Amino acid sequence: MHVSLLLALLLGSASLSAATQNEYETTEFEEFDDIAMAPECSGPKIKSARTIEGSCETRVQVADHQRIYITSPNSTETTTCRIRVEADGPGYLWMTDKGGNENAYMSFSDEIHGKKGFRYAQKRGNVKGEGRASTVFTYTTGGPGAVDIFGSTNCIPGCHMKTNFSNGDEFEFEFPPKIPEAAQSATDFTELRSIMNDKIPCEIWLSAPAEKRLKLVFTDVQIGMDSATCGDLTDDRFMAYTSSGDAFYERDVNRMHGEMTCFTVKSMQNKVHFDFKNISPLNDTFKLAISVVD
Repeated sequence: MHVSLLLALLLGSASLSAATQNEYETTEFEEFDDIAMAPECSGPKIKSARTIEGSCETRVQVADHQRIYITSPNSTETTTCRIRVEADGPGYLWMTDKGGNENAYMSFSDEIHGKKGFRYAQKRGNVKGEGRASTVFTYTTGGPGAVDIFGSTNCIPGCHMKTNFSNGDEFEFEFPPKIPEAAQSATDFTELRSIMNDKIPCEIWLSAPAEKRLKLVFTDVQIGMDSATCGDLTDDRFMAYTSSGDAFYERDVNRMHGEMTCFTVKSMQNKVHFDFKNISPLNDTFKLAISVVD
């Protein structure tokens, strides 16, 4: 299998897939509505949602495993809960509370992008935010009150990709890819990529058949600046990958930036995940060849 169009993904040339409609939802991604260049994405589904701090209860919608409810009874004191949410693929998770508590605060945190927080918005009358689909979500009422939160996962075509390879498959692409003329007329790619990096990190999940591994050969790599702090959360641009397919990027993680002629990665298992932090089609380049090996 040879895929080329698939990596319009790193420029984010895409439209949002239809989000679940509900009484709380208001999308913040209208800027992508008129762009339809990349392959569709689906999901991701929520595999688990576990409370690791506090007494909040979580419930994942059984019908589609994409919606989550987090609740806690009314309290005269501040309630704080931390939920570890794991999804089965790349994408984003947005959360919104029922509103009314001006001191409420929520955050999403992960090992690559750090902590991203959201406070009460007077215009909406509630707190709403989004982060990676696999994340540690924290919510505090900031005072007396109940916890009543609804959330849902989704993905952005051209930004989130999950591909399963078969024996003998090969996959090649280069960044930045050539921009289709239709997409060039649809939007300013530099501005679009900046918007997507600021709101939602793009991510790729690759897998091979069981008992197989993935071989990845990078060439002509130039990502970010050469620096002794590569991979630090304060770094501006880098690519991170986990050679064991860890959804939270907590194990077997490598961060790559700077200039390299050739760089080879062989997955520890049959999965490898990539997360991109602020890479730019104006400044960053690389080529990648992927193959299934024993």
